[in-house]
Amino acid sequence: MTEIKNEQDWNWEACTNGMIFEFKEMEPAKAFAIAVKERFNLDCRVFDNSEDAERVHLNPFGQKAPVVHVDRPYWTLPEGASRQLWDAAWAKEKEIWELAEETFGGNFIGT
Repeated sequence: MTEIKNEQDWNWEACTNGMIFEFKEMEPAKAFAIAVKERFNLDCRVFDNSEDAERVHLNPFGQKAPVVHVDRPYWTLPEGASRQLWDAAWAKEKEIWELAEETFGGNFIGT
């Protein structure tokens, strides 16, 4: 796991956050990222290296590549968004989670 030794050495602007999904193989990870972009219009980042994944999104449990980081649906909501829009964004997250697990064999490991 990536360890921050000195906060000044950390590139905070490179951090991406989002939902984190692990896969057993690279091919389903890439296919999942493509499906998320097509279905939900959300950006994803696919990593074949655990250290690279952790460098841009720390997770207290670590990450085991292949890893996909998915942007959160609510990040695109306008300021002052209605409760209905927030509920729809949260529902999308559940759909993404199910897509990863049921279709591509991935596991949600956190945010």
